[in-house]
Amino acid sequence: MFVNQPTPGTQKTYDDTSGHAFFRFYSSAPDEVLQRIHPELLPYANNNWGFYPHGDICGLTGILANDNAHGHNVSRIFYTGYPEFIAGLTYAKKLNDTPPIYCIAVSSWGYSCVYAAIVAGAWANVALPADWFPQNLGVDILKQWPGPAEDYTPH
Repeated sequence: MFVNQPTPGTQKTYDDTSGHAFFRFYSSAPDEVLQRIHPELLPYANNNWGFYPHGDICGLTGILANDNAHGHNVSRIFYTGYPEFIAGLTYAKKLNDTPPIYCIAVSSWGYSCVYAAIVAGAWANVALPADWFPQNLGVDILKQWPGPAEDYTPH
């Protein structure tokens, strides 16, 4: 789980929609295990993925994009089992193949990047804080899992 907060180290804000949240399903399993994964899921393994607007910030179908080069200032790593890993990859593929309506604020109108990351966690049985804005999600992650902002300690 990665968050790029617009104002790192500050408390919650209720109106700052800048920033970004994104996710990665990583496996350090041996190649012979990874070879058993359905080939359609393999592109979603070991890459960062973020959900973006595709033409407007609310009301149009979103797009899943590779975020390997995207910066972040909050990170948390969660260990899951193999079934949860596969479920997470399945979610990423589903988000790519049938993307929902994007909306910068989570609502009945659609998904935001934050909501997509939270749902990705849920598919992998990781309960992330429920928030609408990257700034708030980053703050809540740091409260729920204390430690340095860039923390790669497994949780």
